[in-house]
Amino acid sequence: MRRGRAPAWLGLDNNPLLFAELHRRKQAGRLSIQQKGPGTSIQWGTYPNLPAERYIVSIYVGSKKVDGKKQSYPPHGSLPARTWDRSKNRYLRTYKPGQIFKITGTSYDTKGAVVQKFFIKCKLV
Repeated sequence: MRRGRAPAWLGLDNNPLLFAELHRRKQAGRLSIQQKGPGTSIQWGTYPNLPAERYIVSIYVGSKKVDGKKQSYPPHGSLPARTWDRSKNRYLRTYKPGQIFKITGTSYDTKGAVVQKFFIKCKLV
């Protein structure tokens, strides 16, 4: 990134919409959230076009952080529909339909300067 230049932004910041599959593309890159249907696992990915040395991403369901990545390549991952609760000895839902799923992240160059900030959010089915 050139000195004095504002970081590029990717994002969807208007009212969250109901999506089974959401892809947000801009010149700066692509953000993706996919869900096959109600109560299924969620796949997500961030694919910025601007080169970066490090990526830091946080994943939220509602206000609860459910995942995070700090790595040298564009982050992606998944969230299972259910997880095992040892104390209750049964599977519990990871999220409820209608909750907001949000990705927020920042990429950095080799000197630690911000290259790009990105975010996306949608309502889960």
